[in-house]
Amino acid sequence: MNANRNVNVISIVGLGGLGKTTLAKSVYINDETVINCFQLKMWVCVSTDFRVTKLMEKILKSAGRKVDKKSSTEDTLQTSLRELLKDKRFLLILDDVWNENRNKWVELIDLLNGGSHGSVVVVTTRSHKVSSILDPIYAHSLNGLSKEECLSLFVKCAFKEGEDKRHPNLLPIANEIVEKCKGVPLAVKSLGGLLYSKVDESESNSIRDNEIWEFEENEGSILPALRLSYNQMPIHLKRCFAYCVNFPKDHEFSNLFLIEQWVAHGMIL
Repeated sequence: MNANRNVNVISIVGLGGLGKTTLAKSVYINDETVINCFQLKMWVCVSTDFRVTKLMEKILKSAGRKVDKKSSTEDTLQTSLRELLKDKRFLLILDDVWNENRNKWVELIDLLNGGSHGSVVVVTTRSHKVSSILDPIYAHSLNGLSKEECLSLFVKCAFKEGEDKRHPNLLPIANEIVEKCKGVPLAVKSLGGLLYSKVDESESNSIRDNEIWEFEENEGSILPALRLSYNQMPIHLKRCFAYCVNFPKDHEFSNLFLIEQWVAHGMIL
């Protein structure tokens, strides 16, 4: 990072489901050292929309500033952002970043440089390429759980207490399933929950031998375990789940609102 900048960048990199956002939240919310170190904290879910104007709006809103979309222009947003950050040491979390355009990143970081020296931007991303264009002072690569940790988590999710001891024949199959999860806790929990209290070997074998594991996995792909969990849903649950496509990514909504929508569309009674 340029020595003349006031902002340091830290990236957290890893596959989907490894816990990048969870790690960032634990620091952002629970770490008293962090809380006391910064005068201003902001959290922005970025996803695929890395328009700088849109990000300025989100940053201002996260800081509690009102943004009038009808009257706001790029110039007024820049002025508001500079006023917000002036003489403040801030922490900004940019969660789930996919932008690979270096110029867009430089444009944003230049706007953020108005804060006090020691300000920090933490970026979570699945992509090592994205991390590299940030020029971070530190890039933290998340590793998956160990095989033993995965199996322990799977047993907790898949069996009632003590049930695994009564069905030792299922443990070798469980071991093979968690190997396919590649240490990703979200995948382990999803498949463990899918097999909860299902003690028929054929159920576990079906998960282990599913052809979906043959699909190539990369930084931007959906975890095979999550695809598998969706495919195993009853049709009425698939319809409810698929309805969520009507909401933009990272959109926040209440569970009651979603249930009301399901009822209104006749998906549940």
